[in-house]
This record gives sequence, structure tokens and C-alpha cells, in this order.
Amino acid sequence: MPFCCPFAGTPFELLSDNGTRFVGGEWDFCEAFDTMAPQLQEELAKWSISFRFNPPSAPHLGWAWEWEIRSIKTVLQVIHRDKSVPEPVLKTVLIKVESIEC
Repeated sequence: MPFCCPFAGTPFELLSDNGTRFVGGEWDFCEAFDTMAPQLQEELAKWSISFRFNPPSAPHLGWAWEWEIRSIKTVLQVIHRDKSVPEPVLKTVLIKVESIEC
């Protein structure tokens, strides 16, 4: 789960396993950042969002977020069975759940 910085809802750290798409995504973002106009680079650099990956030989370190994802999927399958949920509805529900304080 990303932690939030002072900018409302903007993560400052993205945690991930070493999946090729995630590692490639970091590379793509860095490459895109290098080609941006200097003013845009300065603005985005203020947010300093970083990627952090599990060590390659330790996939078990991602158990917490894997467990959270599995829990969310299970609840959604029980509630909606075989029905498809439109993306805006799913986003709204997940944002509402995220804002609940324990």
C-alpha cells in the first residue's frame, strides 16, 4: 500500500514485487521523465515518487499486499457473484473503503 504525501492522495512510494511489468514500468517512467520539459521535471520532482521492489529472491516479502488484494477479490466475488461491476463504481467503492479509519 502506498503511503500518502501532503499532496492529497498522491503516493510518494510504490511498493512492488520484481514482476517484469513493474520493473519495466519504472524504467518507462524514468525514460519519460528524462524527455519532459525542464519546468515539468521540476514540478514532478517536488513530489519525489519512488519505486521500491522486493529483493529478487524474497517474493514472500509482499505477503501483506497480496493478502489484501486476495481479500478484496474474495469480498467482491461474494457480493457480486458473476456480475461485472463498471469501473467507475469499483473505483468509488475502493476509495470509500480506503477512507475508513479503524
